[in-house]
Amino acid sequence: MHFDNLTLRFVPDPVNPWPAYKVPKGSEAFPRRPLGEITRRLLKKWDEPPPPFPSKDEAAKDHGKPKAGTLDTAAMGRQLAAKALQVKADKPQLQKVLEEAMAGTDCGDCGYPDCFGYSNAIAEGKENSTEKCAPGGADSKSMLETILVSLKTGSVPAEAKAEALASAPAAVPSAEAAPAGPPLAQTLSKDELYKVVYDAMAGTDCGDCEYDDCEGYSKGIVYEGQTDLNRCAPGGEDTRRKLFQIMLGTKPPAQ
Repeated sequence: MHFDNLTLRFVPDPVNPWPAYKVPKGSEAFPRRPLGEITRRLLKKWDEPPPPFPSKDEAAKDHGKPKAGTLDTAAMGRQLAAKALQVKADKPQLQKVLEEAMAGTDCGDCGYPDCFGYSNAIAEGKENSTEKCAPGGADSKSMLETILVSLKTGSVPAEAKAEALASAPAAVPSAEAAPAGPPLAQTLSKDELYKVVYDAMAGTDCGDCEYDDCEGYSKGIVYEGQTDLNRCAPGGEDTRRKLFQIMLGTKPPAQ
């Protein structure tokens, strides 16, 4: 009967009532939409079949590759590297830049309580692995490597060089920096060797290696005589190469 009855006041506060909609002068009508239009559109979306789940072969083939999307990790890595060069003498500021390259989930998979702990350890030189951010995956690894290379060389790598760096396998500094000679397995104590082997793992604790976690597989190799160095599926060829270098001093055979 009355137009005022059609106006919904969303904030029923007697002191500050929500202003009622005022029809412009001279209008005889205003646009209307069918009742429930927004909800029906959402329901239609919800009722669509889910996307196909990737097969095991597809998941293995795509593992370690940056996911397709709008994020240009190479460009972001160079931007963060430029920031890092500006603040490299200021450890707290450098920690913040390194943390920007991480996933920010504070999941603890890296072995530190949160992303701050991991990035702070890198900033202070206590940690040199760029592979421990499992949620960030290849993207975080690529950006962290670009930052660390820039800090070492004093300049941000060119675009092509940064992309090559992102696709190159990562090294185990303590293993590959060693002089030519016997493998680390013959020169380190078992406790020291365990730390190097554990650092070479993917860190996902997935159980594909038939051990409970990466720690179990590492202990199996070092303390129990496990000779199969091909079991870390998430680490792929990268982890295989490191383990063969550490334990045997050779490159892994082609599969």
